[in-house]
Amino acid sequence: MPAYAGLAAVDLFLGATELPEDDPANGSTRREFRYGGAHVIADLVAGKEVHLEGHRLRDRLLPRKEIDTWVRLADLNEAVLFNPRNVLPELQLRVNLSDRIIYTYRHGILKPKL
Repeated sequence: MPAYAGLAAVDLFLGATELPEDDPANGSTRREFRYGGAHVIADLVAGKEVHLEGHRLRDRLLPRKEIDTWVRLADLNEAVLFNPRNVLPELQLRVNLSDRIIYTYRHGILKPKL
């Protein structure tokens, strides 16, 4: 699952809607959403271990170039969950009354019959 670094050497951001590059949902024919960023977050909150693999450019202050390990939420110094969509005014609820699945870019999968 891609995560994004940028503020400091140990900070990273994982989007709840992030998908692995090889996920079928990234293709044009299948929409399965097997495992994404929200699954990683849910696994961490549930106390499960998640696989962490990281790569970076080496420099003299931070000599480690890569890491491949398993981590739990309890192993992290700090974890913050941001939910910026809840600060938007006038968000609308989306439901699906039809008999088929509807895939949306903004609201994900809308399952049939509510």
